[in-house]
Amino acid sequence: MARLVAPDGSIIPITGTRQSFGREDFQNLVPPDKARLISRRARPQFTIFYDFGTGQFYIEDNNSAKGTLLNGKQIKGQGPQPLKDGDTISPAGVVDLKFSVSKS
Repeated sequence: MARLVAPDGSIIPITGTRQSFGREDFQNLVPPDKARLISRRARPQFTIFYDFGTGQFYIEDNNSAKGTLLNGKQIKGQGPQPLKDGDTISPAGVVDLKFSVSKS
């Protein structure tokens, strides 16, 4: 099972092999003026998916207006990027979320 862990400790579960995230997923974590910088779920900020061929999770920015940071580096326009346990994802640079994978 994979999840995003917010700074306040709240968990955002990744429930499928492909899941898109947008403003609605994070608006309770940041003030409204900062939440507006994150793209809405209708045109998602980023997508996380699992590739069964490689056994790896990936993240891809969906050409969002403000981009997505992975460990402090902009990934907008870079295509799918591999994710590992403990990586930091920051939609539009407004909130740091830790990617976590439980070993089962």
